[in-house]
Amino acid sequence: MWQTAKEVKKIIKKGLSEATTEDDQTLYIQFVRNSAVPEFIPQLLDFAENSKFPLVNHLAITSMGVYDTGLLDDNVGRGWERAIFRVVVKNGFRIELVRFWPCCAPTSTV
Repeated sequence: MWQTAKEVKKIIKKGLSEATTEDDQTLYIQFVRNSAVPEFIPQLLDFAENSKFPLVNHLAITSMGVYDTGLLDDNVGRGWERAIFRVVVKNGFRIELVRFWPCCAPTSTV
C-alpha cells in the first residue's frame, strides 16, 4: 500500500511540474487539495502566485485551507501573502482574506 501512495505522489508532482493549461493545473491542484499532503504546499504557493489563470490562482489559494495551521510556518505565511497580493493586483478583483496564520491575519477585505 505504501508503494502505491508513493507512486501517486510522484505522478502528482510530475503533473504539477508539467501542467501548462488551465484544465491541467486545475486538475492537479484538486488532487493536491484532496490529498492534503504538506509536501505540496510549495507547489500550491507557486501556482497561487505565478499561474496566468485566475481560476488556478484562486484554487491554489483556497486549497491552503485544507492544511492544519500547525503545519504552516511563517515562510509559508509570507508566501501566501505575496500570492494574495499578486492575484489582487494582477487580476484586479476583490477577495476576502482568510486567516490562515497569525502572522498575516487580515483586518479587512482587500
